Amino acid sequence: PKEPEGEDEEKTPTEDPDTTLTVTKSSDVAEGEKASLGQTITYTITVKNDGNVTYYNVKVADPLTGGEWTIPALGVGESKSFETQYTVTEADILRGYVLNTATAAADPVEDPKDPENPKTPEGEDEEKTPTDDLDTKLEVTKSSDVADGET
Repeated sequence: PKEPEGEDEEKTPTEDPDTTLTVTKSSDVAEGEKASLGQTITYTITVKNDGNVTYYNVKVADPLTGGEWTIPALGVGESKSFETQYTVTEADILRGYVLNTATAAADPVEDPKDPENPKTPEGEDEEKTPTDDLDTKLEVTKSSDVADGET
Protein backbone atom coordinates (compact mmCIF):
# COMPACT_ATOMS: atom_id res chain seq x y z
CA PRO A 1 0.00 0.00 0.00
CA LYS A 2 1.06 3.49 -0.75
CA GLU A 3 1.45 5.91 2.17
CA PRO A 4 -0.35 9.22 1.92
CA GLU A 5 1.87 12.15 1.13
CA GLY A 6 1.27 15.79 1.83
CA GLU A 7 2.99 19.04 2.31
CA ASP A 8 1.91 22.40 3.68
CA GLU A 9 3.73 25.70 3.69
CA GLU A 10 2.76 29.03 5.18
CA LYS A 11 4.62 32.21 4.42
CA THR A 12 4.33 34.86 7.14
CA PRO A 13 5.66 38.31 6.22
CA THR A 14 8.03 40.05 8.63
CA GLU A 15 8.74 43.69 9.33
CA ASP A 16 11.18 45.53 7.11
CA PRO A 17 14.70 45.81 8.55
CA ASP A 18 14.82 48.77 10.94
CA THR A 19 18.32 50.24 11.10
CA THR A 20 17.77 52.81 13.86
CA LEU A 21 21.09 53.49 15.58
CA THR A 22 20.88 55.98 18.44
CA VAL A 23 23.90 57.95 19.65
CA THR A 24 23.73 60.02 22.85
CA LYS A 25 26.50 62.15 24.21
CA SER A 26 26.80 63.80 27.62
CA SER A 27 29.52 65.55 29.60
CA ASP A 28 30.46 65.88 33.25
CA VAL A 29 29.83 69.65 33.12
CA ALA A 30 26.59 70.18 35.07
CA GLU A 31 23.59 71.83 33.42
CA GLY A 32 23.91 75.59 33.79
CA GLU A 33 27.64 75.43 34.56
CA LYS A 34 30.43 76.70 32.31
CA ALA A 35 33.75 75.09 31.44
CA SER A 36 36.96 76.96 32.27
CA LEU A 37 40.23 77.34 30.40
CA GLY A 38 42.35 74.22 30.98
CA GLN A 39 39.44 72.23 32.43
CA THR A 40 39.24 68.59 31.34
CA ILE A 41 35.73 67.61 30.21
CA THR A 42 34.83 63.92 30.32
CA TYR A 43 32.30 62.88 27.66
CA THR A 44 30.23 59.69 27.70
CA ILE A 45 29.11 58.39 24.31
CA THR A 46 26.40 55.72 24.25
CA VAL A 47 25.49 53.83 21.08
CA LYS A 48 22.24 51.81 21.10
CA ASN A 49 20.69 49.46 18.57
CA ASP A 50 17.06 50.60 18.48
CA GLY A 51 16.41 48.63 15.30
CA ASN A 52 15.27 45.05 14.74
CA VAL A 53 18.44 43.45 13.30
CA THR A 54 21.99 43.00 14.60
CA TYR A 55 24.54 45.56 13.43
CA TYR A 56 28.11 44.61 12.62
CA ASN A 57 31.36 46.62 12.71
CA VAL A 58 29.81 49.68 14.31
CA LYS A 59 32.42 52.43 14.05
CA VAL A 60 32.11 55.18 16.67
CA ALA A 61 34.06 58.43 16.30
CA ASP A 62 34.55 61.59 18.32
CA PRO A 63 36.70 63.87 16.12
CA LEU A 64 37.21 66.54 18.81
CA THR A 65 38.84 64.15 21.28
CA GLY A 66 40.29 61.79 18.69
CA GLY A 67 38.33 58.88 20.16
CA GLU A 68 37.59 55.99 17.80
CA TRP A 69 36.09 52.62 18.70
CA THR A 70 34.67 49.61 16.84
CA ILE A 71 31.88 47.41 18.18
CA PRO A 72 32.12 44.01 16.40
CA ALA A 73 28.40 43.22 16.86
CA LEU A 74 25.58 45.18 18.47
CA GLY A 75 22.44 43.11 19.07
CA VAL A 76 18.87 44.38 19.07
CA GLY A 77 18.30 46.55 22.16
CA GLU A 78 21.97 46.36 23.12
CA SER A 79 24.07 49.45 23.90
CA LYS A 80 27.73 50.22 24.51
CA SER A 81 29.24 53.28 26.19
CA PHE A 82 32.63 54.92 25.86
CA GLU A 83 34.38 57.70 27.78
CA THR A 84 36.73 60.24 26.27
CA GLN A 85 38.23 63.53 27.45
CA TYR A 86 38.95 66.98 26.10
CA THR A 87 40.78 69.96 27.62
CA VAL A 88 39.23 73.41 27.09
CA THR A 89 41.47 75.71 25.02
CA GLU A 90 41.77 79.45 24.49
CA ALA A 91 40.00 79.05 21.12
CA ASP A 92 37.02 77.51 22.96
CA ILE A 93 36.88 80.48 25.38
CA LEU A 94 37.00 82.93 22.46
CA ARG A 95 34.17 81.01 20.74
CA GLY A 96 32.16 80.83 23.98
CA TYR A 97 31.50 77.09 23.91
CA VAL A 98 32.90 73.63 23.17
CA LEU A 99 30.94 71.80 20.48
CA ASN A 100 31.57 68.08 20.44
CA THR A 101 29.90 65.67 17.99
CA ALA A 102 29.95 61.88 18.08
CA THR A 103 28.97 59.67 15.15
CA ALA A 104 28.38 55.97 14.66
CA ALA A 105 27.82 53.88 11.54
CA ALA A 106 27.62 50.13 10.97
CA ASP A 107 28.04 47.86 7.97
CA PRO A 108 25.08 48.16 5.56
CA VAL A 109 22.12 45.86 6.21
CA GLU A 110 20.57 44.20 3.14
CA ASP A 111 16.83 44.65 2.74
CA PRO A 112 15.47 41.45 1.12
CA LYS A 113 12.67 43.50 -0.44
CA ASP A 114 15.16 45.94 -1.96
CA PRO A 115 18.55 44.17 -2.22
CA GLU A 116 19.96 46.88 -4.49
CA ASN A 117 19.65 49.51 -1.73
CA PRO A 118 21.05 48.28 1.58
CA LYS A 119 20.38 50.43 4.63
CA THR A 120 23.29 51.79 6.65
CA PRO A 121 22.65 52.16 10.38
CA GLU A 122 23.90 55.66 11.32
CA GLY A 123 23.54 57.98 14.29
CA GLU A 124 24.93 61.26 15.58
CA ASP A 125 24.66 63.46 18.66
CA GLU A 126 26.40 66.59 19.84
CA GLU A 127 27.08 68.23 23.17
CA LYS A 128 27.48 72.01 23.35
CA THR A 129 29.17 73.09 26.57
CA PRO A 130 29.33 76.83 27.31
CA THR A 131 32.66 78.21 28.48
CA ASP A 132 33.54 81.00 30.87
CA ASP A 133 33.02 84.49 29.50
CA LEU A 134 35.98 86.13 27.84
CA ASP A 135 37.96 88.05 30.46
CA THR A 136 39.98 90.85 28.85
CA LYS A 137 41.01 92.57 32.06
CA LEU A 138 44.67 93.56 32.07
CA GLU A 139 46.28 94.70 35.31
CA VAL A 140 49.31 97.02 35.24
CA THR A 141 51.53 97.60 38.26
CA LYS A 142 54.15 100.32 38.19
CA SER A 143 57.13 100.67 40.51
CA SER A 144 60.30 102.74 40.61
CA ASP A 145 63.73 102.24 42.07
CA VAL A 146 63.65 105.79 43.48
CA ALA A 147 62.67 105.78 47.16
CA ASP A 148 59.82 107.94 48.39
CA GLY A 149 60.92 111.54 48.98
CA GLU A 150 64.05 111.30 46.78
CA THR A 151 64.36 113.15 43.54
